[in-house]
Amino acid sequence: MASAIPLYLAPDGAGYRLMELPQELVDLIESDDAPTMIKLTPTPTAAVLKTPIRNYSLRQKNTSNGLILLRLVANTEPSTSDTVMTDDHSTTKEKKREKPKVSLHAFATLHETVELLPLEDGQEEPPVPKLGKWHEKLMRGR
Repeated sequence: MASAIPLYLAPDGAGYRLMELPQELVDLIESDDAPTMIKLTPTPTAAVLKTPIRNYSLRQKNTSNGLILLRLVANTEPSTSDTVMTDDHSTTKEKKREKPKVSLHAFATLHETVELLPLEDGQEEPPVPKLGKWHEKLMRGR
């Protein structure tokens, strides 16, 4: 007998951002001597994540395909009892165990991710991005 897992839309109202971490930062956080604090500071051009090994500029990237965050939910229903005939022809109540019913709940959809761009050694903030020629012409006319 085939069975399906139901999918429910159940937004929780919280705002989520997915952040891509470089492997060296993951290794630092998971190490035995992980720093107790990593500082996030604002700059005129972008936010900067400061760690003992390197600084990272945060940049938001928009995606055309949404990422759906799912939560697995197991609904346990109370067990029922059946009357069963035993070998000596007496009856007894036996608990019947039901399989837990599983469902997926989509609680958020993301259209942006945050990526960390490593800054050069000693660099405290990211450089001001240079605008393309089209943007420069547009800004001169305003």
